Amino acid sequence: LDRRTYSYSIYKTIGKPLNQAHGPKELLRAIIHATVGLHNLFLQGYEHRDVSLGNIMIVPGGFKCDPPTQLPALERESICYGILIDGDQAIPRKGDRALQQSKFGTLPFMSLRLLFMMAANEPTLHTPLDDLESVVHTLGYLALDYSERHNTQTTIEKDWFQNF
Repeated sequence: LDRRTYSYSIYKTIGKPLNQAHGPKELLRAIIHATVGLHNLFLQGYEHRDVSLGNIMIVPGGFKCDPPTQLPALERESICYGILIDGDQAIPRKGDRALQQSKFGTLPFMSLRLLFMMAANEPTLHTPLDDLESVVHTLGYLALDYSERHNTQTTIEKDWFQNF
């Protein structure tokens, strides 16, 4: 049985959904910063387990944050424009963990490995790589969503988006 405590936080900063980005720079910057947040979560010993379109937000105007010390390419960044939210599925990564059969995450954004294991009804462990793959699926979804909204999808892209 997975024990959880209901809690909530109220923040002064209000984010906006990724699909409301004003362009590719704002979108990619938010995703990169949320991915840095995912990296920081990992460094603190946690897995998010539900990285998805609805759980990465753009922070217009940004907010002050500590530069990531282990990512030299971003070491001069002190303003973050993206944030990873909704950590209710997050778990600590310590000790031996039992294999799980229940799914964690939002289905269209889950890693292929987790989807295959779920389809085979096989128990598995969620890993940080599953979270990272979810970032990639989120970006892919946004690319297809953008082309659909701007009526520029190819036939193949339409099929992919319908089956996402």
